[in-house]
Amino acid sequence: MLSNYLNISNLCLFFIVYYEFFGLRTKLEELNLSENTILIFMTDNGTARGCDLDDNWFVTKGYNAGMRGRKGLPYEGGHRVPFFIHWPDGNLSNGRDIDRLAGAIDIAPTLLDLCDINPDLDLNFDGTSFKPLIEGKPVWQDRILFTDTQREDTLRKYKQYSIMTEEWRLVNGELYDINNDNGQATDVSKDYPEVVEDLMGAYEEWWGHTIVRKDDYTFIPLGDQKREQLFTQHNLHPESPGSPAWHQGQVRSGWTSKGYWAIEVKQHGVYRFELRRWPREASLKLRDQAPQGDLIPQGYAYDEGESLPIEKAILEIAGKKEEMTLDEDANAAVFSLTLEPGQYQLKGHFVYQDGQENSAYYLYASNDD
Repeated sequence: MLSNYLNISNLCLFFIVYYEFFGLRTKLEELNLSENTILIFMTDNGTARGCDLDDNWFVTKGYNAGMRGRKGLPYEGGHRVPFFIHWPDGNLSNGRDIDRLAGAIDIAPTLLDLCDINPDLDLNFDGTSFKPLIEGKPVWQDRILFTDTQREDTLRKYKQYSIMTEEWRLVNGELYDINNDNGQATDVSKDYPEVVEDLMGAYEEWWGHTIVRKDDYTFIPLGDQKREQLFTQHNLHPESPGSPAWHQGQVRSGWTSKGYWAIEVKQHGVYRFELRRWPREASLKLRDQAPQGDLIPQGYAYDEGESLPIEKAILEIAGKKEEMTLDEDANAAVFSLTLEPGQYQLKGHFVYQDGQENSAYYLYASNDD
């Protein structure tokens, strides 16, 4: 196996996922696809729950391979991840480590390079193929990579950034000699002001490239095709504290969030909006409890879903507001509105018996014309 940039944040979870990785390899062998399939195992960020941190984001309990921070933070523990690649027909089946700096932006050009694919497209990748490193060639140009955690409706400069080279990490203005201080405990920015200046110059150039479309706002199109659009709370722009429900455990527990969906109505017409507590395929009523889920192999079963005291539903869009009272047997709240083309905030929420409001977990929208 080839590993790059390794962080085993939670050993138990790692071995469970690693078991699944080998389960996938076993399945590929059963299908006679194992020799000529490029199989990659990686994660999307550092540990989320593998350790406890103090106020300065140093580990106080748990394991994070000696690194500082966790998911969402710009320190190594927040974004340094494992990367294993296996491809017997490509001579990638023996264990070997690569210690050069690489990132997720390098994966697409690397795969194209490994497969000798030269698409007739001006792809202009930000990343670089690390095929030479895989082949053991010593030629690899030092470069600068960036992480920049936003999670905002609009981009914010200097928010949670890390500027990375083979030797340095500049994190929110703090400089670390990463080869001698992997735990990022000692800020040496005052000792190397010229390094800070060079890295910030690189950040300015990168930021200018990144924000070319900063004023573009993503609206979900509606009515441009004769198809239905499904919105979930995960698509929501929240207007209340906290995040929308983004996984099934939160949906089942009755996670509360209120906000809007940014949509663009493409053509004049009558639009149908169907608000639901549960997705259609569950065949559950608005006040029903979802049954306990099936046991996931090497995992767990989802808990029984919470029953919510839903009494009313409200839909707001384009300056229009409609409300309906729902009976106990209702499985959805359905509204029909005539809309003109335009960009709107779509709000669809339930009102509980105690007056609490919560955006629908599922909202189906279509042009009924």
